[in-house]
Amino acid sequence: MEDASLSAAADKVEMGPMIIDQDGDLILAVGPSDCQSSFKVDASTLRRTSPVWKAMLYRPWIESQPKDDSEWIVELPEDDPAALTVLLGIIHSNFDLVPATDKITASLVWGILVLCDKYDMIQSIIPYITIWRTHIKQQAPKSEVILSLLIAWEIGDENWLRDLLKDLVHHTCVYGSTKQITYESVDNLGFHTIYLTGSALEKFGPPQLLDHIVDIRSRVLNYYLRFINTEIEIRLSGKPRRPDAAQRPCRHEVKGCDELVLGGLIRGLSMVGLPAFNLRKKATEVNMNIAKFEEACHGVFHQLKIYPDTLLGRTVQLHDTCAIGPSFEFSPTMKNEARTKIREEINKNLLT
Repeated sequence: MEDASLSAAADKVEMGPMIIDQDGDLILAVGPSDCQSSFKVDASTLRRTSPVWKAMLYRPWIESQPKDDSEWIVELPEDDPAALTVLLGIIHSNFDLVPATDKITASLVWGILVLCDKYDMIQSIIPYITIWRTHIKQQAPKSEVILSLLIAWEIGDENWLRDLLKDLVHHTCVYGSTKQITYESVDNLGFHTIYLTGSALEKFGPPQLLDHIVDIRSRVLNYYLRFINTEIEIRLSGKPRRPDAAQRPCRHEVKGCDELVLGGLIRGLSMVGLPAFNLRKKATEVNMNIAKFEEACHGVFHQLKIYPDTLLGRTVQLHDTCAIGPSFEFSPTMKNEARTKIREEINKNLLT
């Protein structure tokens, strides 16, 4: 059985391997059979740089050197040829095989990190990690957010990881009927929808990452929804506003402004997919991410019409107590507190 396997491997690489080491004594047949690549390498170099390779090649395993004069071939069907090319180039000092920094992608770096973990040779790429990380942080598009997060997690860059997690929380959407979790964001390349459910994040990322992301999202959205529900209920009930010395009182009958604001709220929120008739709407019923929710609320609240006043011939707003927009936009207990909640939850659940 072993002879047949080695014969098949020899047939696959008969076109000639990529020469990593001219004097190499080992052929690596890498990748699935339908798109396999082969490399001529020095087995001793692999042994010196990886305890896993040392065990594979120099113990009585199937990958060890054949006792006869047949060609030494090791099959690696699960490895990524592109990532292994770079890794082999580094450990063999064949640096022409290492792409220039501006050619490095998050996908390639993640592939290299996977191999380094598999073969226990992360020390081999330490001189490159800082350069690659800086490039990816600055250049990686939103479409590579999963790979960027996995890289930050794998190399232990806590600050970068925190920034990526905050971005993930702000742009994660949960569709209640399917429980599908997506990342929805936009950059100069366009709009991106990335499915997080079933992605590599669940296998390689922080433990229970998606559960924590969904929980943080729900906490923040429920916080905003309580604000909206309170504003609606106050205007429905006719309760007086809390006096604030910094705000001028409404010069019109409060009821009149309440009616305008309430009507505008119902119409505006319905138009952006947040029916105001459901005063007890919860985060699980909101089919948008936090960033889009904030943008939608900003648009609705700041377009609400309230009675104008006149001062020295100019129309001015002298009854800020009737307006929702300033309260939502500038109150330190709203957006700032929401971001504080996100930061605290990330630190507590994902960075410990």
